[in-house]
Amino acid sequence: MLVDIPNEYLENKSLLEIYSKSRDNFNYSNFALGYIIKDLGPYFIVKTIDDYGFLDSYTIMLKKDISRLNPKSAYLDLFKYYIRYNKSIDKFDPFNLALKFKDMPKDNLSNVLNYCYQNKKAINIYSDNSDYVKQGSILRFDKNNVILNELQYSRNVGTNDVESNEKTKLSSIMAIDILSKENFLYDQYLKNKMN
Repeated sequence: MLVDIPNEYLENKSLLEIYSKSRDNFNYSNFALGYIIKDLGPYFIVKTIDDYGFLDSYTIMLKKDISRLNPKSAYLDLFKYYIRYNKSIDKFDPFNLALKFKDMPKDNLSNVLNYCYQNKKAINIYSDNSDYVKQGSILRFDKNNVILNELQYSRNVGTNDVESNEKTKLSSIMAIDILSKENFLYDQYLKNKMN
């Protein structure tokens, strides 16, 4: 578990390989690529980068789950170039996620979840007691639990592999994609389906 984060890693200053126990059990072979942009008490908000150097998501990560941060590698040098190139051709953020993120509260988890709930935003939840990523819009949440509309998501993507919308304890959450390319497109699909 990582205890202290150097200030130069905070507030969008450094591209990092972010390793977590839940992601790779301290094997340091699998990581998220991104920038830590906000300290949120027990969490960080991370701006993640995809495999092609595009903005992928804004993700809340549990600090206690972060096992290592790597600020220097050949891989990071390669992706710094990808990012610069994508920005130079105005393709880094094709869905304007950064603009949408500006409208979101960034002061605590409850307010972020409430914003997603009120605005019917699909999110992804990674928890320590589930073998799969829970996806969907928030049906209900309180200070202890959140329930996503997983049934609707499962039907819409054609997997039909979810039997019920189950509670997720907030204390079990390792990460939440609060805004992502995937979920933005899914939200657009739902809006189109309703029209």
